[in-house]
Amino acid sequence: MQKLERSESLTIADVAREAGVSTATVSRVLNGRNTVSKEASERVLKSVERMGYIFPAPASRRGPKPVTHPMGLKHGTIVLICTPTTTQTGQFLLQGVSRAMRERQIDLSVHYMDGDHSQLTPALASGKVDGLILQGSPLSADLTGQLSKLPAVWLLYRGDHTWGDRVQPDHRKVGCMVLNHLAGRFQPPFCCMTYQSRKDAFDYWTERAEAFAQLARINKIDHIVLGHDEVPCVSDEDHAATAHRLVEQFMALTPRPKGLFLAMNDLGCFVADELAHRGVRLMKDVCLIAGDNESAYRPIRPTPITVDIRSVEIGYLSVGVLLARIANPASPRIIQMVEPRLLIP
Repeated sequence: MQKLERSESLTIADVAREAGVSTATVSRVLNGRNTVSKEASERVLKSVERMGYIFPAPASRRGPKPVTHPMGLKHGTIVLICTPTTTQTGQFLLQGVSRAMRERQIDLSVHYMDGDHSQLTPALASGKVDGLILQGSPLSADLTGQLSKLPAVWLLYRGDHTWGDRVQPDHRKVGCMVLNHLAGRFQPPFCCMTYQSRKDAFDYWTERAEAFAQLARINKIDHIVLGHDEVPCVSDEDHAATAHRLVEQFMALTPRPKGLFLAMNDLGCFVADELAHRGVRLMKDVCLIAGDNESAYRPIRPTPITVDIRSVEIGYLSVGVLLARIANPASPRIIQMVEPRLLIP
């Protein structure tokens, strides 16, 4: 068969005329579809060979091109799954996540886990999202089964610790920073208040109190930890009663510590009230370090030292960790720790 010299202007329409078939038939044959008869397929292939026609690569073909996301994502959407919140921490996390998404031109969909947790959005139910950012309690077994196959990053310290990557404050660093701050300004002993450590739970206050006590032991610094028998509070009455018991123990210490660290976030104002009731002047008689600045029940006067866990940065960094997971699905689990800082009034 004589082979014609290929012309740069050849199209599949020319091949179709040569083979006596439609352009759609030529396209099906050249794309490897098996919906064309054997006879028609042979005519097309012989015409292609005779004419020297070269089927262009997909990127150079006419017609609509596949849409690609600037970050290489398939769907261009990431879902934030969280519980409804009005706390500063929740707002700051969302602010950080949103900023990182805008910079990378990724759509953010927020799915609040309220009411019927099985009611997922259509995109989540079908898996047509690129990844998840999660904040809050562990999901139900059913939801975990549905969602754990997606790339995911958990925020803060709560949530499931069996799947997904994580960005969280370094709570052990908090305990160490507090002890170093107190030891640099006052004579020991120092006191830490906490709740009891719960088996199989990931409680930030336990991490903070243990780091505080461990560093004190290593450096032979006099200290005491109160509250190992106290369960976390669920009501204002519980808070008041727990603060009363702990402050009674604190006041009985001899010598009375000049530095007091509350490893938990919810007792600050209640302990401050109890101390004031006993005539203790905050930040004069006792230097109070009272949990996270974002989580205070109500303001304490005078203002104590607080911990900034840097929630905006945690939200922002979670997007980078998620994109790294999407790009490298088989890489080892990522846990990124964000160093907190003390806010000294």
